[in-house]
Amino acid sequence: MSELPNNVFNTALEMCDNILENYHSKAFEYKQYVSTTSLLVDFLKEHHISNSEPELSSFSNYQNVEKIGRFVKQVKKELQTPKLMRDLLKQPLSPSWQKKYKLFDFDASNQQIFLIGDNKPIINTQNISSSKINASGAAAFSLGDISGTVANTINQLPSSSNPDEPGIKELLNQLQEAIGDPDLSEHKQKQALDQVKILGEAEKNPQDQTMQEKAEMAVGFLEVIAKGLEPASKLAQACATVLPKILLFFGLSS
Repeated sequence: MSELPNNVFNTALEMCDNILENYHSKAFEYKQYVSTTSLLVDFLKEHHISNSEPELSSFSNYQNVEKIGRFVKQVKKELQTPKLMRDLLKQPLSPSWQKKYKLFDFDASNQQIFLIGDNKPIINTQNISSSKINASGAAAFSLGDISGTVANTINQLPSSSNPDEPGIKELLNQLQEAIGDPDLSEHKQKQALDQVKILGEAEKNPQDQTMQEKAEMAVGFLEVIAKGLEPASKLAQACATVLPKILLFFGLSS
């Protein structure tokens, strides 16, 4: 099992992503949703991140799972606001969390999920299909599905009129190609592709303030992913050269 990331932003984001992945694939029993969300709430409180707790009912587990899903999505959205993200990237973990393991660890050899610091699997996912439908009716998408959607988004953008000067379409294509970096886990590839899709959609109205804010957050997220890689890796090099140019398309500076 691997150690937690060394800052509050990456740790909180990883907790949210792991809960949401299991929410979308229905990999958990009800008590696992509650216990893992409680750990997330404890983490947020200990690191002074303001957030309310989901109010769970004693009558409907189905409604409670839906509330948990909405709560974690909202937490993730707030974490990715530019100012909070910058602050949390600089904030180290509290002493009581520094030696803990990350929220889940997935053992690909026998497809089991583990809780923090516990080598006993809480649920075996061997027979769970990745295409199962979650409680809200949304499917869990494969890496190929996401990559195809991103490619379609990029293809809708106009090509550069100057063959010697790449435009936003060409730059996003470079990023998508680099995301296939073998140093990047499938989970991180999905995260990175999501950000490229956001940039492609934002470019349709680049002067809109909301679109500019989304673009800035997406670039910041990609920078965080790239910083976790070796400088010589394909994605790290692409981000270093491509992201500053993308910011210029939105009238932003790096």
